[in-house]
Amino acid sequence: MGTVKARVPSAISRSDESNVAVGIALPQYGTIASPKTILRVATEAEKMGLASLWVSDRMLLPTKPKETFDGDPWPEIFATVYDPIETLTFVAARTRKVKLGTSVMSALFQDPVTLARRFATLDRLSD
Repeated sequence: MGTVKARVPSAISRSDESNVAVGIALPQYGTIASPKTILRVATEAEKMGLASLWVSDRMLLPTKPKETFDGDPWPEIFATVYDPIETLTFVAARTRKVKLGTSVMSALFQDPVTLARRFATLDRLSD
């Protein structure tokens, strides 16, 4: 009688490793935020073969805060925040392969029909 060898599958095959997608956040807020910086990060990320570029939404910064930010003054990073959809549209016009996404969208502060139209327009312009 022969011996039956049990096959032990590997935990991760080579093909699984190649399906990992890496993306980064665009510098759309803070002291380094500028159209030039956003465009440079986007184009370099695409050249490097990164899968996606991400933005987030930050609607409000108090002009005269009555409270502190965890005991400290409000950080300057919140003083400049580019709109996420316009930022993605700007990047979509200058990239071809990289996917675009939002990690946070303050949808409750926006008209739902207008927001849907803005996203639909971005989707069509970035084909």
